[in-house]
Amino acid sequence: MSNTISLDFNPSYQVLNFTSIYGNDSITFDDLDNYFHIQLKNCIIHSVIIGACGLTMISLFIISKNKKTPVFIMNQISLILIIIHSIFYICYLFGGFAKISTTFTGFYKLLISQNDQIIYSITNFIQFLLILSIEISLVFQIRTLFKSSNNLNLKYLITSLSILIALSTSILYLYDTIQSIISIVKLNDFESRLLDVQKILFSSSVNFMSLLLILKLLFAIKTRRYLGLKQFDGFHILLIMSSQALIIPSILMILSYSIQSLSKFDFFALSVFFVTISLPLSSMWASSSNDTKIPNSSGNYNLNYYNHSYYSNNNQQQQSPISFNPSGKGTSYYSERATTLQNNMDINNLDYEKLRNNGYDIDINDTQLFTPTTAEAELNDSHWYSKQQIINDNRDKDDEINFKTTHEINKSN
Repeated sequence: MSNTISLDFNPSYQVLNFTSIYGNDSITFDDLDNYFHIQLKNCIIHSVIIGACGLTMISLFIISKNKKTPVFIMNQISLILIIIHSIFYICYLFGGFAKISTTFTGFYKLLISQNDQIIYSITNFIQFLLILSIEISLVFQIRTLFKSSNNLNLKYLITSLSILIALSTSILYLYDTIQSIISIVKLNDFESRLLDVQKILFSSSVNFMSLLLILKLLFAIKTRRYLGLKQFDGFHILLIMSSQALIIPSILMILSYSIQSLSKFDFFALSVFFVTISLPLSSMWASSSNDTKIPNSSGNYNLNYYNHSYYSNNNQQQQSPISFNPSGKGTSYYSERATTLQNNMDINNLDYEKLRNNGYDIDINDTQLFTPTTAEAELNDSHWYSKQQIINDNRDKDDEINFKTTHEINKSN
């Protein structure tokens, strides 16, 4: 008997004969290898999701000043749900449903335990909660995006459209989840006819939000140019487009549906992961202001108080002085840390020589507090009247002193 093996022999294509629910059947080693690789890729994907979302949760918890805002709560809920879903999905991969014997023979009633059914049901239900949480977060971001819009018709139209898409997607996912759980409990074959519709609607909601965020960027550039404010630089625009406008999740959503080869492993879970992890960044851009002095995409947050400031939110301790500056032609104000000289200033202990050396004019009468409001009013007066007309105006003595005080800087003119 000869043991010679031909040169064109491929061990991967050896035929394995077995008995399935359909009778005698056969597969090759290559079929087993492909199935094993697909399951291994799915396990790696969900393991990466657990690690990345866990780190994102910790980072958000550390850097967030106010942990009671709706945005922070919704982002944390989405991250928690996707972590739990990935954990149960890995348990599903190690359960009876993902066994080679179950997949290729089809003897579900003999190989599926009650524990496998529970894990499968919980996994699907948590996925529904995850999709619902993401949809709520997207609707809230759209509401934030148009919160200050003066066009009420456009505001209500876009918000209503986003709510309609979110409700349609959530209801279809709930229906599919209930039907799949019922079929698993009864161990019947169930092929969802709405699976493609669910993915299309969910992708539409993500793409719709991405389009709105991109339009806001274009509108912000136009508005800032009109107001004469500092423009976004190229790097900042690229940062917003790549990480805060949901473009990458939108592309992945389209690819997961359009490319059939990607459907062999859980590429849709990877797309949902990128949507979830991008929600905190997109919410920052959705809540950012277009008319601030310095262009930013970090949103509007509460004022941070530092140690030893004279401006305290509880008035129980002194914190570092904070100087408030108007944001150019915009309507908002920003706060910045005071200089070392300002920190050391005391009304009862002033170093006048040091103040003069640093450019301060101390030879003034301090009977009136100089504010941006009074300066703006007097600037308007100087626009309509000549200086001599204002000086000769019928003012009382105190008003004349105050006038000379606030216009000391204009004496040289």
